[in-house]
Amino acid sequence: MDLSGIAALCALAGIPVTVVVARWQTRTALEQTEANHRAALAQAEASHRAALEVAEASHRSAMAVAEASHRHALELTHKQADAERAQLLWAAKQAAYSEYQGALARLRHALLEEVPDRVEIVAAGEAIHAGFHGISMLAGDDVKNAVIQIRVACTPLWGFPRSPQANAELWEQRVAPLRIELDDAIRRDLESPYPPQQLTASD
Repeated sequence: MDLSGIAALCALAGIPVTVVVARWQTRTALEQTEANHRAALAQAEASHRAALEVAEASHRSAMAVAEASHRHALELTHKQADAERAQLLWAAKQAAYSEYQGALARLRHALLEEVPDRVEIVAAGEAIHAGFHGISMLAGDDVKNAVIQIRVACTPLWGFPRSPQANAELWEQRVAPLRIELDDAIRRDLESPYPPQQLTASD
């Protein structure tokens, strides 16, 4: 039915056409308002979801960055701790090797005195014995083996009284070649992680 037909029916029923038109317009306006409201709610919900997704993505990104930074800091801490342990071990080796070389030099000088000092020889022998045990806990295999051989070679020297000439001959034959091997082994062992140090005692 068109508008003229509706107007005719309204006239027969005694209802003013303006009232019908007003109500019709009101209902249309309400429907439009409701549609606009639903659209606004949908838009707001979509915007809210998008904002939450952005916030969550930003949070995940920030957490990933924080985790990566934490891992990096831990790695640096571990590397620093490893470097410090290596430095302490290197310093302990250096001290032990230097002390052992000093004991060897002390024994040699006591043996070659015009009148060998038995007390000094025994004391130097005890220092060599103690140094052997200290080095065994720190050194690499090459140094350990060299120290063992020197210990075996030196033992007879402080066990029986001999003349300085006899002591010198035994030292040159048995100990001096082993000291060269020990010097080389110590030098190799101290090459890493720090520069090698001269720890040998001159004859």
